[in-house]
Amino acid sequence: MKVFFRDLLADTSQEGSLTGRTSSGRCVTQSGVDLKDLASKCCDTAKILETELRSLTKSPGGGKREAISKAWLKFRKAKEFERLKNALDEYQKTLDSKLIIQIMSSLGDINVQQQGQTDDVHQHLSQLTAKLDVCQIEIAGRLSTEIGKVIKSNEEQHAQTRQHATAAMESLRFTQDEQLSHRTFLGSLRFSELNARFNEVSPPHSKTFHWMYDHDLELPWDSFPEWLKGKESLYWIHGKAGAGKSTLMKFLVNDPRTHDLLASSSSDSEILIVTHFFWLSGGPMQSSLKGFLCSIIHQVLNAHFDLVDASLSIDPNLSRKRSTEDWSNEELHKLLRRTIAILKQPMCIFIDGLDEFDQDNDPNTLLGLIEELASAPTIKLCVSSRPENYLTKHLRRYKQLQLQDLTIDDMRLCIEDTLNRTREKCTPAVVSDEYVEKIIRKIMQKAEGVFLWVHYALASLVKGMRNDDDFGDLLGRIEELPKGMYELYLNMWNRLNGDQDRYRQEAATYFSYQRLEEDMRPSLFELLIVLNPHMQEELVDKLQPQDQSFLTRQCK
Repeated sequence: MKVFFRDLLADTSQEGSLTGRTSSGRCVTQSGVDLKDLASKCCDTAKILETELRSLTKSPGGGKREAISKAWLKFRKAKEFERLKNALDEYQKTLDSKLIIQIMSSLGDINVQQQGQTDDVHQHLSQLTAKLDVCQIEIAGRLSTEIGKVIKSNEEQHAQTRQHATAAMESLRFTQDEQLSHRTFLGSLRFSELNARFNEVSPPHSKTFHWMYDHDLELPWDSFPEWLKGKESLYWIHGKAGAGKSTLMKFLVNDPRTHDLLASSSSDSEILIVTHFFWLSGGPMQSSLKGFLCSIIHQVLNAHFDLVDASLSIDPNLSRKRSTEDWSNEELHKLLRRTIAILKQPMCIFIDGLDEFDQDNDPNTLLGLIEELASAPTIKLCVSSRPENYLTKHLRRYKQLQLQDLTIDDMRLCIEDTLNRTREKCTPAVVSDEYVEKIIRKIMQKAEGVFLWVHYALASLVKGMRNDDDFGDLLGRIEELPKGMYELYLNMWNRLNGDQDRYRQEAATYFSYQRLEEDMRPSLFELLIVLNPHMQEELVDKLQPQDQSFLTRQCK
């Protein structure tokens, strides 16, 4: 019981420490103090009761007398025990009542506090709800604004997209129209035989013409590699008809060493190489000045498509051109000059067959144009022709080589290789090594540097070897005029005698003079008067004496 009241006292003290202070830290309440005093009294009463009860406890080893004494003592103190018990009961009831009252009071305080907290919570919730309503309204406004902005932005973007799409379609349509205009313009410069002659020229034997790039040879001609790398503007390759000039020109155009040597001396690694092969036996455009101009301009503009736009911008009327018939030589010449002026890329032009230019046109016009091109700082020209007098006068001052003097080794190599390859296919061999050597010497003797003669002769020999012709028959084939050479010589004769009607009368006079007896022949002065109508007018018709220097010049 003592323990019970001690615990109660401790609980009461703890309760006072917990509930007897306000939020500001003041002392415990009066009810708490009363509970503490009451608990102390209970504890004291319990101690007295405990002491009395111990005095009545039987000690170990006591006798009957001791037991009787303690029984008597119990009887005598029974009323005291009853009083103490009643006091403890009363204290307990009081404590219970007070504790209940204290608990109820505490619960009331807690309820009030909780109610206040609940009110605070409700107030905070109301404020929060109000704020949420405001935020919701604000967010809704902002959201509505943002949605409006997004819708407006989308509409603007859609409008821009439509605008860009429309512009792109217009640009595409314009580009397509522009490309069509450019192609039409380029097409007006193109003719069907543009590349015909170049493509028809036979490629050289795989082992020939490489000496053109040899730097180590002691050259009897102007070095072609040095010309490619140097500043000289024109190189002239000349030789007999059929000497292989066109084949050599095609070889030089296709060999990558040409481009590399040109690029080695230029700040621009990309060199534009264009070609034109004149051919009198072809169509009119292949032997005319217009064909040459159209060919060169077409190749340049086709390689630099931006120059087409520049040309059309300068002269929009050019877009009306549809074919070569729409061009005059003057317009083409003007366009070529303008194109070269705009073009910054270095260019090398290979022109084959100047002698194939149609003599019905003035060759001086072509030669003047070539010299004009040669004067351009970014242009080199490599030209080939037979050594016609009018060409030699214009071109002899430039770097040059004479082809028939340089192809002896190539000619022998080509003949030997062709005959040996043919012999390998003939079983048994129809010609011995000794006979092959004799055939080679005979062909080279007859060819006289004309590669075309070798070509036709070899074709006849190969046919004979496949037919098992003996050595005599093969030599007979060499002695014959190879098929194809007759047409070549006839063409050469006609070209050299294009003015035969003009000179026929004069030639007849010379022959008549030669047939006269020596004492019947007029003097050379009289012959000059007869043959020169101008002098007849000056000396005979006008009967005017002439200065001796005039007569001297006329007689030369």
